[in-house]
Amino acid sequence: MKKLWLKCFCMILVATLFGCGGGGGGGGGGGGLTTTIFTDWSSVDPPENVALTGISQDTEYNADPDNQEVVITPKDVSTATATIRYRADGSIERIVVVTPHNELSWNEANGDIINENGPWVIAENSTELEAGVLFNPLEMPSAEAWEYQTFGAWATARGVGAGAVGAFSVGTPTPGDAIPAPVLDEGAVTFTGYSAGIYTSSDGTTAYATTSDLSVDVNFYDRVLNIRTTGTTLNDLETGDPWIDNRPELSMTGTLRYDPGINSFSGDVSAAGLKTLEGKSTGQFYGLGQDAAKELGGVFYLSDPDQATPTLEYYSGAYGAAQPAP
Repeated sequence: MKKLWLKCFCMILVATLFGCGGGGGGGGGGGGLTTTIFTDWSSVDPPENVALTGISQDTEYNADPDNQEVVITPKDVSTATATIRYRADGSIERIVVVTPHNELSWNEANGDIINENGPWVIAENSTELEAGVLFNPLEMPSAEAWEYQTFGAWATARGVGAGAVGAFSVGTPTPGDAIPAPVLDEGAVTFTGYSAGIYTSSDGTTAYATTSDLSVDVNFYDRVLNIRTTGTTLNDLETGDPWIDNRPELSMTGTLRYDPGINSFSGDVSAAGLKTLEGKSTGQFYGLGQDAAKELGGVFYLSDPDQATPTLEYYSGAYGAAQPAP
């Protein structure tokens, strides 16, 4: 468990898009639009509601009213669902994210704010107590555009002294038996992409939204993924101070593994922080047919493992990446 200041979480913005599996017409977005179960981004044809599914990692926090500190309780990796409502011009009108522990909704018709800057989407509800940073692959350059997945993170402060933060990776997963068969001499394949999350300073008084570049070397023969983030930027969530570039102490590295025929990889990750931060990452491959395992995504959680003299550093988020186009 970790302690963080409540005010840090009341303003948290984190990063990118999400998922929900639903079926049939009319669900998720309302307004008479049909809800399309997501298969790939090329098939999205606004106006429509798009439903995706994936994985999530929630963390709950509860405040001590005497000192405004917060006890953090991470949950196990579980499912995530979401529905995104696109207008005819491709802009986003509504976002709904659901996990087994939390449900979030941003709807401009209700006075909520959804700001889009290229593929990055920042959403806040009208009270500014629920926020997310969402990634919209429809706005990526065509040469780099993803087809099968996206990722994100969010925060909520629904009651005085209590709330949650979370991260998610969603899309169309590759069937386990369709992951490329091992080839001894093939070597590693490098996936590139992005990561986003939240980071809290060692004294627990300041929280930041983060973005990073991501590189993952995947060896399909050994079923090993070596993950690393670089160029991490920070934005103070309390003051709104602009992005601070290149924080190498938050560069995350780790080795993840998966079993034959199982589309789920996991393993240990770490970052330097003030002291070494340690934790876990879980993810999966995305893509179908000839695009099987051409993309990947996951979630992560890092904290100070020193139980004798712990700091309050905390870092969690999600990521997405793809193989380079041939």
